[in-house]
Amino acid sequence: MLHFGKAVDSNEEEYRGFYCKSDVNRSRLAMLLFAVPIAGFVVNDYMFYGVSLEFFGFAALRAVLLLVTAIEFVYVTRVKSYHSYDLMLFSASAVIMTGGGIINALRPQNFVVQMVITIVSVFVLYLVVPFRFSYQSILSSAATIGESLIVLFILKPIEPAITFTLLFSMLLANLIAAISS
Repeated sequence: MLHFGKAVDSNEEEYRGFYCKSDVNRSRLAMLLFAVPIAGFVVNDYMFYGVSLEFFGFAALRAVLLLVTAIEFVYVTRVKSYHSYDLMLFSASAVIMTGGGIINALRPQNFVVQMVITIVSVFVLYLVVPFRFSYQSILSSAATIGESLIVLFILKPIEPAITFTLLFSMLLANLIAAISS
């Protein structure tokens, strides 16, 4: 069988097919883990921006990300094959990570919590979301590179030691999570 131009071992296909239902249940847990900070940081946005146009913009973007998560949460139970499962999870995760990156790029300068959330997201992608390792690697690498670019070029932290610590932590999180996965 071919998958993205590569032959897929029939043992892998049978294995993934057998565990598809349990993978769906685990991925639903991961979706909840992603939804909590998306929703919870609305309070944080209010503390930074008060009742302003920026606050309502962030709240609207967060609402869209929560809607994507809710749709994924409902429809992932209806997948019949791991190919559709992988595609759905990859697509929804990419949308959520892109939206999170937009939010992080517009946050106040030196807001370190966004890096911590990205590090936690990397661990969730590798260790909680059960899908292809290559997809996990692509999403985690994109999140790490995107967040690093946001820190370096948009937020421009003043302290070089803090910048190094943040970037090194992101790299180390990816290595540890990938090896653990």
